[in-house]
Parts: sequence; C-alpha cells; structure tokens
Amino acid sequence: MPQTKLQPLTEPLKRWILPLAISALTLADGVLHLRLDYLLFNGTLWGSAAPGGGGHPAGPPPGAAGPPPGVGGPRPGHGGGNPFPLPLNEMFFLNFLAAIGLVLAFWLAYRVLPRWLWLMDIGIAAFAAFSIWGWWYVGKPNPQNLGHISKAIEVALLLLLGLHAWLVLRRQRAGDRSATSFIVDAPSL
Repeated sequence: MPQTKLQPLTEPLKRWILPLAISALTLADGVLHLRLDYLLFNGTLWGSAAPGGGGHPAGPPPGAAGPPPGVGGPRPGHGGGNPFPLPLNEMFFLNFLAAIGLVLAFWLAYRVLPRWLWLMDIGIAAFAAFSIWGWWYVGKPNPQNLGHISKAIEVALLLLLGLHAWLVLRRQRAGDRSATSFIVDAPSL
C-alpha cells in the first residue's frame, strides 16, 4: 500500500474552505438586505418606497432609534432623512446586486487572475465595511434582529477576508514559481 503525504491543514483551507465561506457570507448578506426591502418597504425594490406610494418616508428607517442628539446622524441643517444618494429600498436592492457581482468577480479572479485575488478580498471587505458604516450612520436599526445578524455576518466576512488575503499574499511573497498554485491546478509547462 503506497504511503500518501498528508496535506497541511492550510492547503484545503486556502483552496476551498475560505473561498466558499467568503462567497456564502457575501451572498447571505446580500440576501438579508433584499429581505429588508420586503420587510420594510413591502417589496418595493425600486422607486417609491412608501407603502402608499408617496415617496420614501422621511427620517431614519423603520426600527431605527436614531442617534442621540449631537452624536452621529446627519449634519446640522440637513434634517433626519436618508443620508444616501438613493432611497433606502434602492440601496438595499443595490447591496443585493453588488453581493452577487462581487461573488462572481471573486470566482472569476480565483480562476483567471489568481495573483490579483487579494484585490477582490479588498473589494468585498470595502463592501462589508460600507454596509456597517451605513447601518451605523442611519441609527443602527434592527428590525426583527436583522440589523445585528447582518453586522455579525459582515464582521465574520471581514475576518475571513483578512485571513484569506494574508494567506494569498504570504504565498506570493514566498517567491513560489506559481505564487497561487494552491488555487488553480494548471498543468506546468
């Protein structure tokens, strides 16, 4: 019986576990934001977000306590409305679309441009960080605990992305012939 080498634990982690976990968390966060469109805005993905059709409601989103006076929130003189360039229902829908696009780009980079995969890690991390910032800025709303669940997903995503980028860059700095040979099983020429 031939002896086989045991792979170090980091190989399957780098090869499949981390990329699949990153993809799953990114998609879960996007789906959760899509769910918020249905919960808060009766499924209005684009356009008028008020149930009666009168535009998006003024003030923070439903379920938001709002920031304490003088702390965070909109700048003085700008009211208590939505701080984003689009209504929140449209921002939630774009968040969902961005999650799908980022996962597709991640796997494209994984297969075609593995040396630049760390840039996709940064892109997805920026996506998660912007979601956390936006949630904080509008008053930390938490309808049906979805705000806290979303933030937990995003923090876990940031940690996994940091680990993944570190592993990819460490391998590249080691000066391997193929710095990301753990990613794609390409025949050597």
